[in-house]
Amino acid sequence: MNNKKYIYIISALCVLLMTSGCTNESPSGDSDTNEEQPSETNNAQPSETNQGNTITTDDDSENTDTEILIVIDQTPKPIEGNSFDFIINQVPEGFALAQMQWISKDNLIVNSVQDAIRNGANGEDGFYISGNGQYSGFIYPDMMKGDEGQVVFLFIDAQDNDLTWKKKLTLSPSANSQEGSKDENAVENPQDTLEQYILAITNQDAGKLVELYGGSYNGLVNLFSETDPNDKQKLFEQYLNMMPKISLKEVLEQTEVSKDEYKFVITLEQEDGSLFETREIDTLTDKITYTVKRVDGKLKMMELPHGQLSY
Repeated sequence: MNNKKYIYIISALCVLLMTSGCTNESPSGDSDTNEEQPSETNNAQPSETNQGNTITTDDDSENTDTEILIVIDQTPKPIEGNSFDFIINQVPEGFALAQMQWISKDNLIVNSVQDAIRNGANGEDGFYISGNGQYSGFIYPDMMKGDEGQVVFLFIDAQDNDLTWKKKLTLSPSANSQEGSKDENAVENPQDTLEQYILAITNQDAGKLVELYGGSYNGLVNLFSETDPNDKQKLFEQYLNMMPKISLKEVLEQTEVSKDEYKFVITLEQEDGSLFETREIDTLTDKITYTVKRVDGKLKMMELPHGQLSY
């Protein structure tokens, strides 16, 4: 009888122990589960942060202005008036120049590409493009000398997306507009002399041709016998009126004959894009030879425009 009581007591104790063990195991399981959940959250958070950083970096890198390269040349030049040159060396693919602006406190000048081409042909103030795009710059009057502002170039693609390039500048005068300039028209680089001469032909600038020409006027005097032979500018004006509109296309050769004489072989382009041809003896040629020679200490052109007259 007593043995049976002991058996019942032991059985009851075992049941209690088992129940107690199950109760303790359940919190332990919950604890493990709770420890795993923060681990999953921590893994997710860095992923979201990295994704956000990537987007920000992409946005910052889309600064396409850095893909535009423009050179502004404010070197004083021996020409009338005041100007600076600009050269567009690099533009993103698909974009083309659409507009140029000068913006300052006192002045706002806006020119389209068409305006600039027209200014290049007429020699008017503002942005200009001439010589089939070989010459480009900004001409401004004396009243704008010292003007502090910003030059802006606008580029557009076929989808009307636009990019801008800007640079702060202070407008300065050309060489012969500065006080103390004693040699207004001196040009020491022979190719510069050639290019200015052709540009003057393109712009029909008879006064500039007189400055740069150092050859004989006999051909012009014979052609325009009723004009005063001493009125060189008038002779050039009449000659320019007879000629087609041309611009420099390419310098093919340059030969230094001596330290004071240089030979150039060039091609000229007409408004329709065709090469200009001239007659040499009995042959038509599109390769035209010009001579640059030092005359009275200055480099001058020795042939009349296009070599159409005998000298």
